[in-house]
Amino acid sequence: MVAVDDVLHLDLEGEDVQPSTLDAHDTLGLALALLDALVAVAKYEGGTEEAPFVFAFTYMRPASVHMVFSPMRAPAEFLPPDSLPPVRLAAKRLGVYLGAKAGIPRPLRGPLEKLRQATRGLPSHVTANARMADEVIHLSEVAKLAHMELIASAETIRASIIQAGGMKPRVKLRVPMQKTFTVDAPKRILASNDFHIYREADVTGVFDRDPNQIGMPIVSGQIHDIRLVDGGDAVAAFDRWYADVGRPWKDVTNIDEELRSRGRH
Repeated sequence: MVAVDDVLHLDLEGEDVQPSTLDAHDTLGLALALLDALVAVAKYEGGTEEAPFVFAFTYMRPASVHMVFSPMRAPAEFLPPDSLPPVRLAAKRLGVYLGAKAGIPRPLRGPLEKLRQATRGLPSHVTANARMADEVIHLSEVAKLAHMELIASAETIRASIIQAGGMKPRVKLRVPMQKTFTVDAPKRILASNDFHIYREADVTGVFDRDPNQIGMPIVSGQIHDIRLVDGGDAVAAFDRWYADVGRPWKDVTNIDEELRSRGRH
């Protein structure tokens, strides 16, 4: 039987936030990153390679998005007297590690950074918090603190449009050699007849890059303009090229001999 105090809540709140308006991939990615970070902290604090608990998904409540997870852990008789259950200790320590600016143990750096990145991937109007017993971890606030370290760059990038929409318009983009990312966009862009998803485009805006990762990938931003790239008809393009440069060769019957002849002059 899981104690009520050990139940983990992930709350996502904001204007028009409900299961049908949030991207499932991003939402579940945040939940998995949170669970992975808690397990990593528990293993580090306990000095063990084996996780002292795993989580079972209990339920999700609509009207905003509230996900609930119950830890499956060792029976209480195997715990030292007067000690906190590992899951509750992990929740306490996770908030401390996330708020630290230095001295984070190396084994925890990867899981904590993934949790910050997953939080940043939510739409800007969504607030994320994790709760267990009396512990509340303000994930969105932690992400904003880390976000201040990003480098803002005004530029135009070539990207593929993966998804778009929302009450506060957002566009998910993909560029080569990095994960997809989501940016804010003016409504006029999405409302334009020239806008289409699953197309390549030149995207202009202010993008936030992470200097702590190889290649300084884009993690968020605000776009101002999208111009779709016209792939065109390859055969028609060749015909246009040949019409421009091929005309002088139309009466030549032996091209190899003509090239050798020109080379001798």
